[in-house]
Amino acid sequence: MKDILRRLKPERFEDLIALNALYRPGPIGGGLIDDFIKRRHGKVKVRYPHPLLEEILRETYGVIVYQEQVMQIASAMAGYSLGEADILRRAMGKKKIEVMEAEETKFVQRAVGRGIKDKEAKDVFELMAYFAGYGFNKSHSAAYALVAYQTAWLKAHYPVHFMAALLTTEKGNTDKLVKYINECREMDIQVSPPDVNKSGLDFTVEGQMVRFGLSAIKGVGEGAIRAILEARPKPGGFASLPELCAAVDQRAVNKRVLEALIQAGALDSMGFRRSQLAAIVDRSMEFGQRHRADREAGQSSLFGGASGDDAQNDFGNNIPEVEEWDERTRLTYEKSTLGFYVSGHPLESHKELLGDFASHTTVALRETASGTEVAVGGVISELRRRKSKKGDWWASFQLEDMEGQIDVLVFPKSYQKCEKELQPDAAAMVFGRFESEEDRLRLIAEDVCPLDRLSERKVDAIQVRVDAAMLDEELIAGMVKACDSHRGDVQVYLEVARPGNYRMIALAESALRVRPTREFTQKMERLIGPNRIRFRAKTAVENRAPGWREGRVS
Repeated sequence: MKDILRRLKPERFEDLIALNALYRPGPIGGGLIDDFIKRRHGKVKVRYPHPLLEEILRETYGVIVYQEQVMQIASAMAGYSLGEADILRRAMGKKKIEVMEAEETKFVQRAVGRGIKDKEAKDVFELMAYFAGYGFNKSHSAAYALVAYQTAWLKAHYPVHFMAALLTTEKGNTDKLVKYINECREMDIQVSPPDVNKSGLDFTVEGQMVRFGLSAIKGVGEGAIRAILEARPKPGGFASLPELCAAVDQRAVNKRVLEALIQAGALDSMGFRRSQLAAIVDRSMEFGQRHRADREAGQSSLFGGASGDDAQNDFGNNIPEVEEWDERTRLTYEKSTLGFYVSGHPLESHKELLGDFASHTTVALRETASGTEVAVGGVISELRRRKSKKGDWWASFQLEDMEGQIDVLVFPKSYQKCEKELQPDAAAMVFGRFESEEDRLRLIAEDVCPLDRLSERKVDAIQVRVDAAMLDEELIAGMVKACDSHRGDVQVYLEVARPGNYRMIALAESALRVRPTREFTQKMERLIGPNRIRFRAKTAVENRAPGWREGRVS
């Protein structure tokens, strides 16, 4: 849609309504959007099927876009009432043949009776029937276009507030949160972790950054959050965990809630390690219960002992010295309470490796053709091992990288090969086939390799696919130049095909071995087009499928 808007260069609200109505599979597949844009810029002359239709079709450059236009044409040319026109619209939209035949006879007779030539009337009816299959309700499209325009304006002029509101609306959807938090990063908007002393119920704006809302923490109900917000001291907030426990009703803020807050990093501003806070949860709750009981009984200083504040300070001086959780534990807890990683990511230390050997990220897959062979790195989560009816083991899991996540299926044949590599929270590279069906995206894994062992089993070959008709001296020279500028130790195979005639795979000379970085992939794709490069893991090349016929090229 962004691409189409840039090409159209809309100057009026009616253009937005039209694009919203046209942006559907039927009109896109039928080439109506391209035709509409060309007419808009005068590259295709605007013609009207009949002079009577110019006023009706002027705003859409002679193209029938809306169902209302079908009704208006029936009225203008054949004198249909609104009720009759609506019956015609419904018949055309649902392709009711018998009704359509009867309506065509009726339309033509009435149009001829109004002085229109028989052929002209039939041509217009056929045109109406064709476009009615694509037709959209204009009033519906206008409402959506208005909302889209308003939100686009807010995003452009108040990006931080807009993204905070967007994150709040999707706080219960982890996939959407990951997507929009990554969009914030792309927009240079910082999303700060939840903080019991700064966060609100939902995502809020702090200066030029978005603060994570407490309600997005799993295991912390709205009642507990409201109890914390009502008890939070102003200014400054809670200085310690015992103070928080003393201030809130523990029927609302129980041990499970406190542990979730600690694991999510929402108590980090108190100045203690998360491991230390976790170690004193029980003591803090006992302190809070005693403090509240004394306060409610009016006995805070009856015995002449330390005040509540002094007791709390004494408590604080006895915080145990506990080693902080290691990075993996900390990030695992963040993932379990927030649905994703906040203070870091298990893939941070593998960035260079992923840049070299991953062909796609999870976000890039959305723009990738179904059936493409890919290599995607990420963290394995939600791993499930299952048995088929035949008794064969297979598995499914989610692969999460720093941009999002995707479902992965490992069928029995591949499972036998990589069973030991499938471990929860393991960082791995998945080699396989990308599949896309409507909104369902997934990988069919052929091999899974732990990232820390990828250097041993790294990508061993790259297969570059070129249509025979594309091959010429200039293209070959460009490909050789790309290989020369990224020399390495990975073999290059050239697949040359003439659809319906032959397919040949040739091994390039060893002098053309490359380092398969993303930059190399991008250079090659600029020469030969997208989705024409296949990464092969060492195991995949060694066990290459039957039918390979190799030659040697230089």
